[in-house]
Amino acid sequence: FETLKEALALREAGVAEQPHDVMLRSELGAVLHTLAQMNVAQAQDELALQRLDRAITEQRRVVAAMPTFVQGHDYLRNHLTLRGTQLARLGRADDLQANAEELAAMRTDPSALRSAARHFLRLATLRETSPPATGTPLDAETCRARALQLLVDAEAIGWGPNNPLDEALYAPLKGRPEFEALRTRVAARVQSPARRG
Repeated sequence: FETLKEALALREAGVAEQPHDVMLRSELGAVLHTLAQMNVAQAQDELALQRLDRAITEQRRVVAAMPTFVQGHDYLRNHLTLRGTQLARLGRADDLQANAEELAAMRTDPSALRSAARHFLRLATLRETSPPATGTPLDAETCRARALQLLVDAEAIGWGPNNPLDEALYAPLKGRPEFEALRTRVAARVQSPARRG
């Protein structure tokens, strides 16, 4: 833990000295993410969210400065994914919806679309138990429909590794013809990944 804190201090100093160095800024986000994961494990939820918010801010700057930098996009997706899981655990439905929407906007990244779908499914559960506070919230059924569409969209652009859709999280979608067909196709894909030439 102390080693990570030292790494954080070094990255922060590097970014302060070279604010236009996107690699340093991206690495700063990565260290913040790793520290946030440790905070989650230690039930330091607020500190974890603070660090993830900082990581997301840094990675957004990286992506804005260099849109073709794949690492920046991947790290941003990972930060948002972990943040969404935390927000769901803490019952922060409005923040979770905004987080899921940002992931859903990553239209060329199947992993981001799958993460967004998972967050919309968690949001559906929250919407059933707590009324919305502000903005234009989605009701539970709309969240589930959105999740299903995102899963279909993820498959259309490559799906990515693993995730055969057999977790309890997907139970509310079971029995829907589109989901059952998707699950069959994905199970076949996961069992027999495409061979590289």
